[in-house]
Amino acid sequence: MATQQAKSEKLRTGLGIVILALGVLVFLPKFTAVVPHLEENVQEISLDVYNALPTIGLGALHMGQALAFDPGSFFAGVLHILVSFWPLLLVAAGTVLLRNTFGGSPQAVAARVVFEDEEGRS
Repeated sequence: MATQQAKSEKLRTGLGIVILALGVLVFLPKFTAVVPHLEENVQEISLDVYNALPTIGLGALHMGQALAFDPGSFFAGVLHILVSFWPLLLVAAGTVLLRNTFGGSPQAVAARVVFEDEEGRS
């Protein structure tokens, strides 16, 4: 039984590494192409919340109008956005598969850190 669990864990770890690496390899070139444009745009963005609220409201109204009057085009745009994020889905799936390799769930890691800290103080 233990050997089957070990084989399963090795398979999950190997699959997680492959999926994570594939996602990073596909995502990284796209990300490096976007970064220079992102830097230019971030400098122009105002952090003033009062200026952002009307923009967000008008964007939501425009989205509602597109959904009401041309739902096919709206959902085609949403699908295009989701398809462009598929490398991030690979990264997330690989990370989930590698979760136990690097210490388990965040709650288990936090509990272990707290337990080790309490042991060190005594």
